[in-house]
Amino acid sequence: MSDLTEAAIQEPWFPHEAPRVGQADLIAECESVFEEKESLVACAPTGIGKTAAALTAAIRVARRSVEPKRILFLTSRQSQHRIAVDTIRAINEVRPSGQYPVTSADILGQKSMCVRSIRNEHPALFSRICAEDRRTRRCQPFLERDENLDDRIRLSRMHAEEIVTEGMNHQLGNKPAPICGWRLARDAASKVDVVIGDYNHLFQEKVREASMDAMGIDLQNTFLIIDEAHNLPERIRRGMRRTLSPDLLRDARNEVEGEIRGKKSTVSQGKHDEKLANLRHLSEVIRRWRQEISNWMRNRNKSNDSEIRVEAIEVLGTLDVLLEQNLSQMGSWTRNGLLDELTAIQIHSDDADEDISACERLSDVIQLLIRWESSTALAAILSTSDGESQLSTQRIITHLLDPGLVAGPILREAAGAVLMSGTLLPPKMYARELGIEDSRTIICKSPFDAVRRPVIVATDVTTRYARRDDSMMWRITGHIESLLEHAPGHIAIFAPSYVLLEQVVECGGWHGRNMIVEDAGWGKSEADLVLDKLAKARTLGEKSIVFGTYGGRLAEGIDYRDNLLCSVVCIGIPIPPPSVHGDALRTYIESQTSSTNSWKDVVVQPAINRVRQAMGRAIRKAEDRALILLLDERHRGGLERSCHGDAELHIESRDAKSTAKMAHRFFARHPEEEATKP
Repeated sequence: MSDLTEAAIQEPWFPHEAPRVGQADLIAECESVFEEKESLVACAPTGIGKTAAALTAAIRVARRSVEPKRILFLTSRQSQHRIAVDTIRAINEVRPSGQYPVTSADILGQKSMCVRSIRNEHPALFSRICAEDRRTRRCQPFLERDENLDDRIRLSRMHAEEIVTEGMNHQLGNKPAPICGWRLARDAASKVDVVIGDYNHLFQEKVREASMDAMGIDLQNTFLIIDEAHNLPERIRRGMRRTLSPDLLRDARNEVEGEIRGKKSTVSQGKHDEKLANLRHLSEVIRRWRQEISNWMRNRNKSNDSEIRVEAIEVLGTLDVLLEQNLSQMGSWTRNGLLDELTAIQIHSDDADEDISACERLSDVIQLLIRWESSTALAAILSTSDGESQLSTQRIITHLLDPGLVAGPILREAAGAVLMSGTLLPPKMYARELGIEDSRTIICKSPFDAVRRPVIVATDVTTRYARRDDSMMWRITGHIESLLEHAPGHIAIFAPSYVLLEQVVECGGWHGRNMIVEDAGWGKSEADLVLDKLAKARTLGEKSIVFGTYGGRLAEGIDYRDNLLCSVVCIGIPIPPPSVHGDALRTYIESQTSSTNSWKDVVVQPAINRVRQAMGRAIRKAEDRALILLLDERHRGGLERSCHGDAELHIESRDAKSTAKMAHRFFARHPEEEATKP
């Protein structure tokens, strides 16, 4: 049991121990929020024990409540699932005699928890096979039952990976009888105190409708804990992003034609004939719409701009013209009639992690455009790849500008909600963005000694595009080389993009260190292997460099335990390039809030928060030590400086020689041997 967890858990549940600085306030606020059915947005840094604090508060209040309460712990990364499960295990280890243990269920997507070989298929193919086999009862692992295993999973508080292993190894007598890990987890979820899952379970409408009832979760009697909540606004926006293109219409029509061929191969009588006629009509509508919208795209963007903003009502107008026409003996259709026909041939799946059919994607984008047809909160953008007005490259992409329209009603309906992250800065901005302006906010003090975590800002380098040339790259590399001369252990280097990261990798000599370079296609398993490689290299006395990108697998949600990193280098600031979407977002915020700082709120603060996430990888507990090097002069002044919140503690370095001196001084005081002490 970690000292952080023990510090978070106090009487009457657990033995009293003085909390760390700022932790008592967080625990008290969480309890009060759950008692009063309110929301809390908490900027709580790593090391304060925020997971233990929030779970402890929720469990205490739930067990004092007259009405039964459930706890839903949601996070955006699988690695955070494990932290939540481990925390619940730790809570149970120190519970007083006579207190019954906290039970939990950890659930991932269907593909991640599948025990069959189809889990290795492409997501789209897996989704179709899984859905069809469950529908026709051909998936034996999904049909298999074992009440003893169900109880063991519920009471043992297993990680999702452990549940999958149990499912794979299950036997009936002496014969293998695998059980679906996803079904095991979801069945357990209906009987436990704490359900651990992904944001999509709650904030994606289709998944919420399919999973909440199945897990026995009534939102009005559920305490929500949203971990890594700085990711929630963008996750909601991404979940509402849809693409409409001629290619999608072509693929949807191909699926309809396939359905027609299937119907024609059977006996056609009565209603079956009517269904076939409907399918033929649907195919014709889609074919005509593809022609209509292709012509509209060309005419709408005659200047061949890479992006222009259009209105949802314009896009729907190209469809309405066709629906009003009598294209066959079926007569005219309404929008809802078209959606009904598309829905009838969808491949259904209640798992948000998997791809879906073209007909379902087409249905989704039509429904979204109809729902937000008259709202300024939806931006529809006509995008043309490479600035060329070619049919195959044009598409309409929808962007939800206000995630609060989705999150706000959900968070207010819950019995209480705590949203927490080390980079919810400023918390009031995130409260507004998520539609809970009246929520409480708190900023917890960091438990880390600044002396053990100095932040150096290099003032002679930047990654501004206008100044990015060979000489600038050599100066950036020079600072890193100076750090490497004195860094006694592993370091991590993060950049805004894979393109820039590759340039950095190619520029340096890297002092013969092992190099671990993140790939855009990495998943959780590849990221987990990095920790094992670093630990093994340290045992062998070898030094490594980890290269990653902001927001990637290695910069967020990964716990570099045991002070595996002695230093983190953050190159540049991940400010996105100008775009029509960015302009629309700033305009919308200004119209809703009368804000004069929309550029800061929309662009600069989220970018700095990503940098701060990367900075936090090196220091995971109070005893750790690491040197942080920020390679961009923008951190020292203007909006970027104000977004840090603790910029007054930053130390400036005017050149690579200054960086070398500071690194030498720091690591002389805090050698690698100190970091590896148990």
